[in-house]
Amino acid sequence: MTSFIHHILLPIMALLCATCGLQARSSTIDSLLSVIDNGYGDPAEGVWRMTATPDAVLAICPSTESDGSFDVWLLDSPDFTLEPCTRIGRAIAGSQPGSYDLTLVENPGSPKPGRRSFIANIDESGLNMRLTAYRRGKRISLWRWIPYLFRVTVIDKSNRPDNHDGLRRIYPSDGGIFTL
Repeated sequence: MTSFIHHILLPIMALLCATCGLQARSSTIDSLLSVIDNGYGDPAEGVWRMTATPDAVLAICPSTESDGSFDVWLLDSPDFTLEPCTRIGRAIAGSQPGSYDLTLVENPGSPKPGRRSFIANIDESGLNMRLTAYRRGKRISLWRWIPYLFRVTVIDKSNRPDNHDGLRRIYPSDGGIFTL
């Protein structure tokens, strides 16, 4: 397992940082992977690839705070304005094993980035993490009054299935299998 890290994953990450002119970031990637290796074996810890944006690679590591939360780091992204090894979110373990409350920064390169909240569930194999989006807070929507003003019915034709977006584990490849 350790040879996989040092012979395959680290050179790929170092090459990524070197091609972007960010050689100082390779030590950050090394430290992130060592934190994952030395972590306490939570199923969320590891390197993950997003399914909706396959070029985006995230690392989930234990937080430096002692509250049992996890930091989410962006290792690679199709957005070239973002530097690798940027902290983009936080995960907090839920009441069920393999369940997390995950908050990610939306458009981290923009001056006023927003936040998206998800419930993340890891399957029994430990290789897939399903993300279900939810919203926090109160909102007043004036758009909902439009159908009443004109007596027109608004029909949503979207048929994209829920619970389709998620993450796929890259490292460690054993998935940190756990039982429910």
